[in-house]
Amino acid sequence: MISLLGDRFIVKKVGVTVFGNENKEVPVDGFGLDDLVVERVRAAVGSGFVVRRIAADKSAFSSYDPGLGMFTRSDKAGAIVRQVAGQAGCKRYVVVIKGIRQGGFFGIGVMKGSPLYNMADIYAVIRIYVHDGQSFAILKSGEGSISGSNFMTGPPTLRIDWARWPEPPEAANNPVMRASTRQLLGNVLDKSLPALLQSQ
Repeated sequence: MISLLGDRFIVKKVGVTVFGNENKEVPVDGFGLDDLVVERVRAAVGSGFVVRRIAADKSAFSSYDPGLGMFTRSDKAGAIVRQVAGQAGCKRYVVVIKGIRQGGFFGIGVMKGSPLYNMADIYAVIRIYVHDGQSFAILKSGEGSISGSNFMTGPPTLRIDWARWPEPPEAANNPVMRASTRQLLGNVLDKSLPALLQSQ
C-alpha cells in the first residue's frame, strides 16, 4: 500500500474573472490523509488480508503517471513500483496519488466560488492503481468518486459553511477543516475501493 497524498492542501479561490483566481498550497500537518487511505484499504479488503504501508520517497514517484483506462502506461509505472517495493513481496500493490480534473482541481483542498455564488466546498481528486505483485502490471485503475460525481460533472465535494473559509489560506490547518476533509476523502475511498480491490 503506497499513498502519496501527503500533507499539502490547496486553498482555491475562483474570481469573477480569471484574473481573480487564486491558488495557495499550504501545509496541513496532522491531517493524516495517507494514514486514512491505509485504514480505508484495510476496511475494503477485509480481515482475510494483511495491508502494509510502504514508505516511499515522493521523488521516486515524480514520473509516476500511468494514465487511465485505454491510455494506461503500465510498464513505466510498474517499474517505479517494483523499485520502491523492493523485497516487500506483496500479492498486490495499491497506489493512491493526487489527480487532476477540469477547472484546475488538483489533489485535495477547499474552493471558494465567485462572490456571486456565495459557496465553499472541500474537494478530493485522487487516482487509484492496483499493481500485480509479481509482474507489477496495472490490474485495475480508477478515479476516486462519490455517488453522482464523475469526470464530467466535477470533483467530489463536501459543502461547508461559508464562514469557515480560511483567511488567510494558512488558517486551513485547523481541526474542523481536518475533520471535514477526512470525512470527504473517507467517503470517496469507501465508494471507490471495493470495486477496484474486489477479487484482488
